[in-house]
Amino acid sequence: MRITASRTIPKVSDEGIVNIGPAEWLDLAKVVTHKFQGELAVHEHAAGSHHGRSAVPVPHYVVEIELDDRALPRMLAVVHPLIEDIVRRSLSPAVPAHR
Repeated sequence: MRITASRTIPKVSDEGIVNIGPAEWLDLAKVVTHKFQGELAVHEHAAGSHHGRSAVPVPHYVVEIELDDRALPRMLAVVHPLIEDIVRRSLSPAVPAHR
């Protein structure tokens, strides 16, 4: 059975601002497609709800991966570090305000 796994990535946090361009998702898309025969969709959303789920109070990305449910545990182990790396590379650190 095919399922959709999703993850929300806030664009704004105490650590700074995350700005992920379309090209940053290409390697992840290749892994999802070739290794797991899945499909990747990334959506950008303003603050508020996304796809009928709980409201997210800041602008954010929603990463959705559709794949066979039997591949889910293996996919999560592989994809989670890739997403963390994308976020890390795309983070502009917050600059403290001077008083």
